[in-house]
Amino acid sequence: MKAEREKKYLTFLIFHIEKVSQRTQEALEVKVRVQYLGFIKNLIRRSEEEFELGEGASLSELLNKIAGIYGKPFKKEVYEPGLKDMKMGFVATVNGILMGQLNGVDTQLNNGDNIILMSLMSGG
Repeated sequence: MKAEREKKYLTFLIFHIEKVSQRTQEALEVKVRVQYLGFIKNLIRRSEEEFELGEGASLSELLNKIAGIYGKPFKKEVYEPGLKDMKMGFVATVNGILMGQLNGVDTQLNNGDNIILMSLMSGG
C-alpha cells in the first residue's frame, strides 16, 4: 500500500515539474510576426509568418534564421549572415520604427514584435 502511495505521489510531482518546466520554456521564448513586402515577398513567395526565438534575440538572429530557411536567393539579395546590416536597398522595421533608428541588426526583439522586411523604392 505504501509503495502505491509513493508511486502516485511521484507521478503527481513529475506532472507538476513538467508543467512548471513548460511554462518556464514558454516564458523564455520570443514570438514575433514577420511581414514581407515588395521584392522580398516575391522572392520568397510568402507575405508573412511567425517565428519563435530565444529570449534576448536580436534582429540579426531573426535574419539569420530567415536566411537559413530561404537560402541562397535571400542571402544574395537581402541579408548575408554575419554582416552588420541588410544589403543595399533593403530595410527592416520593428513595430513601425526603422531599424536604423534603433540599434540596427543588433536591435533586441521582444515577444509580440511586428517586423516588416521590405525593399526601398528609388526613382527620379
